[in-house]
Amino acid sequence: MTTLERGRMYRAQLNPDEWIVRMLYTDEAGGQTIRYVSPTRLVERKGYLRALCLSRESVRTFSLDRISDVCLIAAHRVQMPVPLIKVPAAFTAPASKGVASVKVIPAVATCAEPVSPALA
Repeated sequence: MTTLERGRMYRAQLNPDEWIVRMLYTDEAGGQTIRYVSPTRLVERKGYLRALCLSRESVRTFSLDRISDVCLIAAHRVQMPVPLIKVPAAFTAPASKGVASVKVIPAVATCAEPVSPALA
């Protein structure tokens, strides 16, 4: 997680009525999900985030080294319940005559809602 992404986490933690965090989380097995969370405690020295996961509707602990693509979303734009979005794994397209096999990696959603530098 970058310094900018940590700043976004802190902003959402300080203003939970205004901001929700959308993030890409990679589990221990390598599976990826897009999560919408409301951070309650960011403990950098121990490397974890405690947050209300809006998809699971419970408080969860997330490892900071498995979080990426952190975006702030205005809370009023998030409607409950929030679906848990699984990101499909990369796959290898089979080789065909004259064409080598190609590894295809699915695109992951990026921040569609711009956040001004003052809020990032």
